[in-house]
Amino acid sequence: MSIFKLVAATRAWQRLAKRNSNKKEEKLVPVKLENTYKTKPDDGKHFSPEKVERCLRNLLEAKLDNAKYSPERCRYMITDLSTIIKSRVKAMDFPRYKIVCHVIIMENLGQGTKVASRCLWDTTADSFATCTYRNDSLVVVANVYAVYFE
Repeated sequence: MSIFKLVAATRAWQRLAKRNSNKKEEKLVPVKLENTYKTKPDDGKHFSPEKVERCLRNLLEAKLDNAKYSPERCRYMITDLSTIIKSRVKAMDFPRYKIVCHVIIMENLGQGTKVASRCLWDTTADSFATCTYRNDSLVVVANVYAVYFE
């Protein structure tokens, strides 16, 4: 392969990359919304930890009923569970809440474990839900944090 063919191929790839990046920029149109300056959710629109904990318990029991602990498999189970939990909580329609989902899976060997988290939030508007699931092989701790977005 000659140097001229290499230079021509490089230029062709650069033109193609530039053309594709321009198409992506055209599709992204920023949405401009006016600020509402709300610091608290409307009446009846508060995050409901009881409702979310019920959903977490049902989901974990359904997904992990006969699951066995395996480090390789749990790596994928964590991402799958957190994605499903987050989408189900968002489907419950708590407007203006940012949802953060944190899932921990560990082997059940009878050991003690402490899970702690820290956040800076408004106690009147923000909340969380947590659920722990155990079977003979594993222990799962799922936390969902709902932070009100002003």
